[in-house]
Amino acid sequence: MYNQLALKVLNTPNNIVGTPMITAEVAAERSGISVQDVYELVNFGQLDGIKVGSNIYVKTMALHSLLYGTDSN
Repeated sequence: MYNQLALKVLNTPNNIVGTPMITAEVAAERSGISVQDVYELVNFGQLDGIKVGSNIYVKTMALHSLLYGTDSN
């Protein structure tokens, strides 16, 4: 049987989607937009992220692409 720490690690967004994720709050801080705007962008499918409970996690590369455009390098 898993202990609580193991369950917490297994349920982190990185393990769910296999890609680096940041919270909506960190995404807002890095981008200069409000947390509410980040939530709306994710909810309307304009920013790649997932909702886990009451938290939203954003893929770091999706935020970079939104801010700077896609880079082929």
